[in-house]
Amino acid sequence: MLGFLDSFNATLDNSEQDLLRSAPDRVTVSLRTLQPTTGPTVSAVRELPEVSAVTPGLMLGTSARHDGKSVDLVTEVLGADAPWQPHVVDGAASGGLVLARKAASDLHVRVGDTITFEHPQATPAGLRTVSSSITVAGLHPNPMRVFAYLDAATSLGTYLTKTGFAGDFAAVDTETLNRYFATYHETHHQGGTVTKQGNLRVFCRWLAEESDSADPYIDPALNRYTRPVEPPPLLDADLISGLLRVTAGRDARSLRDNAIIRLLLTGMRREEITTLRVECIDLRTRVAVTVGLKGNPGRMVGFGRKTAHALSRWLRVRRDHPWAGSEDTGPLWLGKRHQSALTGNGIYQMLHRRAVEAGYPAESVRPHLFRHTRAHEHLADGGSEGDLMRQMGWTDRSMVDRYGASAAQARSIADAHARGLDDRY
Repeated sequence: MLGFLDSFNATLDNSEQDLLRSAPDRVTVSLRTLQPTTGPTVSAVRELPEVSAVTPGLMLGTSARHDGKSVDLVTEVLGADAPWQPHVVDGAASGGLVLARKAASDLHVRVGDTITFEHPQATPAGLRTVSSSITVAGLHPNPMRVFAYLDAATSLGTYLTKTGFAGDFAAVDTETLNRYFATYHETHHQGGTVTKQGNLRVFCRWLAEESDSADPYIDPALNRYTRPVEPPPLLDADLISGLLRVTAGRDARSLRDNAIIRLLLTGMRREEITTLRVECIDLRTRVAVTVGLKGNPGRMVGFGRKTAHALSRWLRVRRDHPWAGSEDTGPLWLGKRHQSALTGNGIYQMLHRRAVEAGYPAESVRPHLFRHTRAHEHLADGGSEGDLMRQMGWTDRSMVDRYGASAAQARSIADAHARGLDDRY
């Protein structure tokens, strides 16, 4: 297990320091099952002479997904009055999920982004796994992204014990793993099974190297579970029209918000829009040059005449902004405060505010939905996949399939109607 992380002991030490930062005498007692807070088990812990106070909590195995990426999480539910609270270094401790910075980096999300959160839900028949959308409220510095690998190996170990497996981990073969995953899948979501299988891949690879045993993951007989493709949602055309309608004013904020929405309609990423500078915009050729993200170079994005007009109107107003500095250089978007340019979280807040003004729920719109909609409209209009990849900044062909899946069936039927091949005879 120690081969999973570089400097594992040092990482654990740093993790412990963060966990004990505000409560140095804190001890976490993990119970095997859910227990009533007034039941005998919790009461026995509370009555120990070494314990001065007990704060019951809830810790759950969960997972988070965003834009095709997934991580397992161990999520702790804390009350506002709990004596220990996570050390938040970005964002807030309330209003959503507080992620480790490592987990946020792996998911490619920031504070204010919305992720898909898979978690247990209590029902009269027992617990079931459901998916919910939740906002990333804050980030904490604990270096342990999650205990995902440990959790996966522990889950396998529990299964081996229950089934009377005679050997150790090194003796686990492909047939045993297939039975384990089949059993796990009976009581878990398909996506959770895929995540569990992926986490155990790292463990089995390390185990094969350390014990000189066979790695069952290279065996073609291993049953491999695949994550179901969930078509990304699209923005309703009336909602888009509503957003443009409520930002059609002549005041500086409306002009700025209208230009941002117009650029979102090109399929640009939220981070690409927030990092735009004045010198990145060429109104004559109608091209924006983005700042490179995630180690990638910037790219050129073309935009239409209405977007060029909206940008031109905003640039004229920006010249008189008290924090503009220069009209020829500097951050393109300026907020109400002088300390920074408009942030990605600011775009989220703007969209939510404008959605409500247009008569829609705040959560009905988020920046990434504009990319889903742009990809669908490009393909529905007969655009080539190669052009779409360049316009969206994709290097992986699979992204075309994922983003284009939102209304692929509708496009297929429309194409059949338009071609009328069966009517030729």
